[in-house]
Amino acid sequence: MVYAGILEKQQRARREAEKEAERQRQLAAELAKASQLAAELAKASQTEQAGAIRLQALQRGRAARAQVKELKRVWRGASTRAALNSAGISAQRNKQERLPEDDKEGGAKGGSENDAGGQGDRDQRERQKEIAAARVLRDFATRRDYERRIAIDRLAALQLKFDAALRRSVERVSAQERVAEVRKDAQKHRARELEEEEQPLKAGGQAAAAAATGTAGSNLQLCASCNTLPKRAVSSCALPEERSLQAAKLLLPPPPELAADAPQRSAIHAAIEKAQARLATHSALLRLSKQGVYWARKLVRQEYIRRATNAAFTEASAERFAWLEAEAAVLRKVQQFCTEKLAATGPGPEHKCRKQWLSEQLSALCRQLITLDTEQEFMLDAERMRLERSLDHAETERVALAELLSSYAMDAALESERAGADAAARAAAPDSARRVVCLSWCRVLKDRQQLVRESLQARIVAALEKEARVVAA
Repeated sequence: MVYAGILEKQQRARREAEKEAERQRQLAAELAKASQLAAELAKASQTEQAGAIRLQALQRGRAARAQVKELKRVWRGASTRAALNSAGISAQRNKQERLPEDDKEGGAKGGSENDAGGQGDRDQRERQKEIAAARVLRDFATRRDYERRIAIDRLAALQLKFDAALRRSVERVSAQERVAEVRKDAQKHRARELEEEEQPLKAGGQAAAAAATGTAGSNLQLCASCNTLPKRAVSSCALPEERSLQAAKLLLPPPPELAADAPQRSAIHAAIEKAQARLATHSALLRLSKQGVYWARKLVRQEYIRRATNAAFTEASAERFAWLEAEAAVLRKVQQFCTEKLAATGPGPEHKCRKQWLSEQLSALCRQLITLDTEQEFMLDAERMRLERSLDHAETERVALAELLSSYAMDAALESERAGADAAARAAAPDSARRVVCLSWCRVLKDRQQLVRESLQARIVAALEKEARVVAA
């Protein structure tokens, strides 16, 4: 009977050990499934975000291409209508100018038909050439005037569009800056509340230490020394939250002053650790808010710098354009003078050198006018392209700032969730399955947070710094 009881106890212990091992295996399998599910969720979230960004970029590119295509179509239609109108105007002018010439030519032929002969034919050909040259010049001037007006109107419209986009961008960035300031103030207020909640815990720890040891005088001396001697080390911290954390560590009572099995010690230390964890979480959230405010202010400064730069460049281009127009006006006056002198010169051979010299001067003046006109066109195109580049840079910075603030909000959400999981793990029993699940979830959230900081935030910050260098240049 004794041996039977022993065997039964051994079998019962073996069955219990097998059940415990099976329970541990099930728990490990559940943890593995939870980790795999968390990884799949993180991967799906990243894929969804990347797809949304690509879709947004494709939509913007499609809209920009459609707008450019529409502008080209309108410009081609306007150019065609202007060409038809200028052709009609030139034909009407030629008809009006040709009538008195034809009458004069008919009278000359009726008076001296036999005497003129070949000289009359040559004069007629010369007059036809002059009429054709005058028509070409008028057509060229009409077409260039129209194209010049179209280019100036487009440049003015682009300048208005740039100013409107700049105002909208400044308003958006200012609104985002105000939101970031509000979040920053809220985080500061919450950090101050946590510091105020932590003060009674420190006082309770000191009182418990004094009651346990009965040496209140030595404790007061120790606290006074902690408040005086390490102040240099505490003041060297960068943030007030870090100074409060170090001060809390320095003001904690030393472990030997409380017994190891004292219930006050574990409760006070648990409460202080909880308060310090909450304070660290809100310090991280405050840091994210400060970074958002910093980038919003920096982009506002860049917008104003871009606006001042564009205004200066536009003013310089306008002055250069006015100077070229004044020079072209002087050349046109000289051209008109040479044309009048050439028309007043007689047809005899004694005026051949004079006519040749005047013709050469007219050709040189025409080439110079074409050069000035080409330079004006180049200036208009350069100004337009510069304004378009400024618009593109402003839009890129605005989109990057919105993405950066979204990444900061995502980082803050992950930090808050991780702090909640950490608090749940602290509240759970040391060897419970809930504690293991909470700790594993904390690790998953930490990995996601690291991924957001290293991949998303670092890339956006690098792009913003590159745009800042472009604006500074």
